[in-house]
Amino acid sequence: MGPLPQRRADIKPQELGPAALRQINILDVIRELGKTLQFRHRLVGTGITEWLSRDATGQMVDETLYGADAAKIVASLGRIVETVQPHHRQARLDWNNRKYALMESVELPL
Repeated sequence: MGPLPQRRADIKPQELGPAALRQINILDVIRELGKTLQFRHRLVGTGITEWLSRDATGQMVDETLYGADAAKIVASLGRIVETVQPHHRQARLDWNNRKYALMESVELPL
């Protein structure tokens, strides 16, 4: 196994394989002077979009997409960016139409 990716440019999708690509979610960090960090879904794998019954690719992480949970999600993503440390997330998907759904993820800074 080679070195772990340090930047988004180091990730080569063809090396991940189809099973991993189905479950990947890559976010862009948007920095604007004087504004709070914002996040946009760059790529959401087909496994995730099928499970959630929606494709968030290209959409902002905001109230439109996540409802009342948006602020909490943005805050935790901001901590990942600031600390450059991974985050383990377990959450109920109250913003989804299947409120019984649970999700678990490992979120990594690049």
